[in-house]
Amino acid sequence: MFICKLAIDDSHKPSTIIFSILAVCLWCICSGCASQLHDARKAFYDGNLTQAADLLSKTDTIFSKDRLLYYMENGVILFHLEKYEESIQQFLQAASIIQQQDHISITDQATSLVTTEQIAQYKGEYCEQLWVNTHLMMAFLLLNRFDDALVEAKQALKKIEANPEAFQHDYFTRYLIAYCYDLLNEKNDAYIEYKKLFNELPDANALALDLYRLCQDLGIQDELEQYKKSIQSNGSASSLQGNSSELVVFVSIGKSPVKVSDSIFIPPAHRFSFPKYEDRTVSQLDIRLEVTETSNNYAVISSDLGQLAKTSLEQRAKIIIAKEIARLAAKEAIAKAIENNNNELAANVVRLVFFLLEEPDTRSWETLPAFLTLVRIPLTPGLHDIRLNLVDDFGNIICTYRIPEIELKAGQRKFMSVRMDDSPC
Repeated sequence: MFICKLAIDDSHKPSTIIFSILAVCLWCICSGCASQLHDARKAFYDGNLTQAADLLSKTDTIFSKDRLLYYMENGVILFHLEKYEESIQQFLQAASIIQQQDHISITDQATSLVTTEQIAQYKGEYCEQLWVNTHLMMAFLLLNRFDDALVEAKQALKKIEANPEAFQHDYFTRYLIAYCYDLLNEKNDAYIEYKKLFNELPDANALALDLYRLCQDLGIQDELEQYKKSIQSNGSASSLQGNSSELVVFVSIGKSPVKVSDSIFIPPAHRFSFPKYEDRTVSQLDIRLEVTETSNNYAVISSDLGQLAKTSLEQRAKIIIAKEIARLAAKEAIAKAIENNNNELAANVVRLVFFLLEEPDTRSWETLPAFLTLVRIPLTPGLHDIRLNLVDDFGNIICTYRIPEIELKAGQRKFMSVRMDDSPC
């Protein structure tokens, strides 16, 4: 390994090596502060979205290793400011970085092997990479750019098919993919994706009418009775047809978990560190949405992003453990090289520096919500005054969001985005 070789070749200059390691340590500590991202995130959750966007408009102080985080965080902030075109540009930049990250420099990885993962380019968890496409789908739909939404749906589906276990319970993204196919009249693909969800969702009644309609259109007669019974017994929400109208609301609820550091001490002087997620939203509550002031049935599809993020990190655990073992071996090789040069004091100083420097990569996409929920509300043409109630598993209303009075024409479909806190309003 490059750095181990450097230590051995320069072992007659232990002071130079110690200085270099301390310099890297200091650089990591300073850059790890990421004050600009931190301040923007704080402003976002304090409700100062314009201030948050302004903070991230100054790109000159963003470290290149955090560039992906910058685009993802700024994309969410602009999304909730309803600056969808600008948000799309940020997410497209993030998607481009994700595509390019297979070509990570050897030096970048070698340096992180003996220092900290936080000096390497941030690649994003598997789930974060998928949710870039999810947000692009939502933004394009809000702008009625259905063809572009379908492009992102197909990209998202590739990621889900490449890692099905990690994304099995991302019902929101998977439903949105099927819905995009449906909007563009790609009936066969829509049917396939809806049917997968119908067989997996805890409550799949919301899909029954869509599947019934698609089975009729595609001539799949043997399944019609199954979906018909589900519609009749459960009163599934209606699809947009005839003179009906539809409101589709994307609801972001609460705060996603954040990564924190955890460690295991290995005598005599080593530390094994790893990241884990810590919740910021009360996850044991059965948080759900109720729609008031409409007599129509409605469909609700939700994903627990916190749980999905934890699953994604768990899937990467083997890679983390393997690199930690390699890092411990590389660090000890450097210390031994110095010790073999009859400089035990310098070797112990190096071990101490490495011990202090051993911190996991706790970077994550922090402006994500804890839950993403899609609500499809079939409506009659005319004026509507609708409220969304966030309720816990005891039926208590935590928060209410009143959608400004909207008017829908016959056959019209309207998209909206709403952000709700999980604390009492």
